[in-house]
Amino acid sequence: MITTISRVENSNDFTPASSREFARPHHEVTTDGTAVEIAAILPDVSDDGLEIILFREQLILTARRQRTVRPNWEALRLECAQHDYRLNVRLGFVARPEAVQAELACGILSIRVERPKAAA
Repeated sequence: MITTISRVENSNDFTPASSREFARPHHEVTTDGTAVEIAAILPDVSDDGLEIILFREQLILTARRQRTVRPNWEALRLECAQHDYRLNVRLGFVARPEAVQAELACGILSIRVERPKAAA
């Protein structure tokens, strides 16, 4: 999997949502005492089109769709339907890149973010 997972300390280090048209994917977030799990539906996205950024207590997912230009794209109005995806999830804790596991299969992205262990 070629997904980029990184941590940034400054919001200038990633592209803000307002600078490009993004669609919010259908998703579900579940949490328990050990992790936060996110499932998102991302059609037409491949592994190398995924970027996961950890910023403070947020997980920011950017998924870029594969572009296929059809001969009749104007008639189909595909210019409105082919937005990339952006999802911001507040985790409630600061996570490290090593704590993130991501898997994309059949257009469904599963992300698991382990909570940090409490210091004893």
